[in-house]
Amino acid sequence: MSVKNRNKITVYIACHNYGRYLTAAIESVLRQTYTNWELLIFNDNSEDNTEEIIEKYKNFPKILSYSTKGVGLCKIANKAIKKSKGEYLIRLDADDIFNENILQILVTHMEKDKDLALAFPDYYLINEKGEIYSEIKRFNLSKQENLISTPPNGACMMIRKKILKQIGGYREDLGAQDGFDVWSKIHPKYKTLNVNLPLFYYRRHLDNMTNSVRRIVDARRAIKKDVAKEKLKTLSPIYCVIPCRKYFDFTKQLWNQKIGNKTLLEMVIESCIRSNIFDQIIVASDDKKTKLVVDKFENSKLSFFLRDSKETIRNHDLSICLKTIMKKKNKEFKGMTFIKYLQTPFVDPETFKELINTMAINDVDCTVGVEKIGDPLYRKNSYGLEPINFLKDIVTDYDYVYRETLTCCLIKNENLRNGNLYGSTILNYVVPSAECFKLESFHDLEIANIIYKKLI
Repeated sequence: MSVKNRNKITVYIACHNYGRYLTAAIESVLRQTYTNWELLIFNDNSEDNTEEIIEKYKNFPKILSYSTKGVGLCKIANKAIKKSKGEYLIRLDADDIFNENILQILVTHMEKDKDLALAFPDYYLINEKGEIYSEIKRFNLSKQENLISTPPNGACMMIRKKILKQIGGYREDLGAQDGFDVWSKIHPKYKTLNVNLPLFYYRRHLDNMTNSVRRIVDARRAIKKDVAKEKLKTLSPIYCVIPCRKYFDFTKQLWNQKIGNKTLLEMVIESCIRSNIFDQIIVASDDKKTKLVVDKFENSKLSFFLRDSKETIRNHDLSICLKTIMKKKNKEFKGMTFIKYLQTPFVDPETFKELINTMAINDVDCTVGVEKIGDPLYRKNSYGLEPINFLKDIVTDYDYVYRETLTCCLIKNENLRNGNLYGSTILNYVVPSAECFKLESFHDLEIANIIYKKLI
């Protein structure tokens, strides 16, 4: 094939038992206003009618099909790189649909700016029947928000093939989050572009990959760990402070309340030690009895700091206590401090690690554990109730409201030197809802004991 006639874009589809959606996906490529493309279809060991669907298109000269033996999306992505003739690659999932202009618009931007490594559009959410129910906009992510941990949808990114080769293609050990993997490698080094047009239809249904929560979480954490590895060297040491107080919670000595056969303080200390990521763990309390708990652990990384009781009243600035600790232990205010609250005892140590890695790769002053609020919230005005968060059909990350969960908070120690706990740049980290359970009453304590019995 001559250079002149070579396909400029390679679209590839991986299909495993999505035959009921595959026709719509293929037809959306055939309808493209831009015509200089090839389509590679991979039947990844499907047991439904996928092969029958593919057979209908096998004689079309711009479509090539391949069979794989259940190798998964990331290995197929690397096969697509090797087999492609296009200068640009774009993935289309077998259950999703392209707008007829997506290739024309994205390739125009890529051709216009030779420094662009990756371009991606906004998109619609559609249900199982193909009905649109929301639009996801990113407010030109590449320009307004420089967060590696906020990747675009991996199924509609157009990527320059030579850049994919330079970064080593796709990781094959994750089984999910291929888009985040590539984004974390490309975004910090190369130019990217968000085209603020909805050019893609992303189907949400009960059995699609988005619902494989555990696999996605594990893959995301592995990617963040690798990206953060070098950056963490410049952010050490990492301290952990567990604030305790004698009064001002729903009960006196909250730290001594038991879940199962352990006190809250024991549970939290154990989880912090188990995470194996802290250089020092400090229990900061105005109650000297908490030192007895600390001493029981006989751990060289664990120590007790006696807080001034005046600094434990409600709404008192915790940064004063933390600054005093740093003056004694870290006079140069290097590294970071992780604040772990007693009120949320079920936070997974793996969440601690991801929070720290998230902070490192985004280079912010503070990362706060939050929960995304999906329900409408209101505030009172002179006319009654006024909605705070407008739950619209067109949604961006800036439309959501988040609540602080008292799960964990991570700060650069330099903030304390400047008298500001949070610093100037604050990043939210969405903590899994199950870990956000908070103790605010004896009733909550009873529920916590029920949860604990189910966990052990």
